[in-house]
Amino acid sequence: MTRSTEERLDMVEQGILRLPLMEENVTLLSKTITEMNAQIDKQYQQQQVILKYLEGILRDDSPGKQVVEGSSSKTQIEETTITALSNDPKIEEKTEEGPAMDRSKFKKVEMPIFTGTDPDSWLFRADRYFKIHNLSDSEKLTVAVISFDGPALDWYRSQEEREAFKGWQDLKQKMLVRFRSIRDDTLVGRFLTIKQETTVEEYRNRFDKFLAPVAFLQPVVLEETFMNGLSPWLKSEVETWSPLGWPK
Repeated sequence: MTRSTEERLDMVEQGILRLPLMEENVTLLSKTITEMNAQIDKQYQQQQVILKYLEGILRDDSPGKQVVEGSSSKTQIEETTITALSNDPKIEEKTEEGPAMDRSKFKKVEMPIFTGTDPDSWLFRADRYFKIHNLSDSEKLTVAVISFDGPALDWYRSQEEREAFKGWQDLKQKMLVRFRSIRDDTLVGRFLTIKQETTVEEYRNRFDKFLAPVAFLQPVVLEETFMNGLSPWLKSEVETWSPLGWPK
């Protein structure tokens, strides 16, 4: 057997020995491609969620301007059923919106208990409860007191003994001064400096929470704030799909 033939046989043998390694590399490469495709698909889905969220902001129907049931996970809200103040719950009354409303179907709507935590969320729900039952200003005060507990009830009693509340609006203003953890100007500042810390879902939930008390801001401000708060790589990805100001 000539030397050249032996060399060729050695090369063939070495090639055969490398086949398992090549197969392993191909399998690993295939797995990597699959994982990359899954990651790309996940990023695309995140982008679509964000784009739809931004579209809602620009169409002026952001979550901060919609009726929101419930409050943040940090809010410790107990609930109690307040009996409707009307002697005849089936009486139909006209609301400010126009058509007559059968109040009997709302008689089991629950009024949240306020213990001093998250006054904005409590007031949001309380105002809607009062609207459903068409309560007068004095009735609002009565129901509000029944709904107070813990530090909130202690505060109300101490205030009432010194100087009686003039009405529901007076109670609301003093309640916010006492229990709001941050001032109005700080609420705007907190919203404008929001940043994504973990997942997109967590960021959206926190964005909605911070937006609720400052929903009067212009849609373009809401969009820019949301975009600026995204993680840098996600912001870059979203901007390639949708520049600021869309839809036109």
